[in-house]
Amino acid sequence: MEQKQSEAAEVRAAIRDGSLVVIGDDVQVTTAAGEQLDFEVTAITDGELVGDEHTVPIDSIVAVEVRRFSPGRTAAAVAVTAGVSWWLIGLLVSSLVFFP
Repeated sequence: MEQKQSEAAEVRAAIRDGSLVVIGDDVQVTTAAGEQLDFEVTAITDGELVGDEHTVPIDSIVAVEVRRFSPGRTAAAVAVTAGVSWWLIGLLVSSLVFFP
């Protein structure tokens, strides 16, 4: 029980100092009451994590899962998809030209 309390305290401290959650992050917050809330963070105050539909007191948070947009990984996924698409189109066109 002591370890879970210290982990929750570390989560709350990391929220307050800005090292865990930043504005714009999509989060899943678990409260001490066991409630799980999913929202995009629109503000972080001294005492609350705020989203459009939820305002959660930081002192009630025991866990946070952060889903952050990664421009680099998204660009790489788009590039790979485009490359494979062009390769398939080329394969299709060449098969139509050489094997009518």
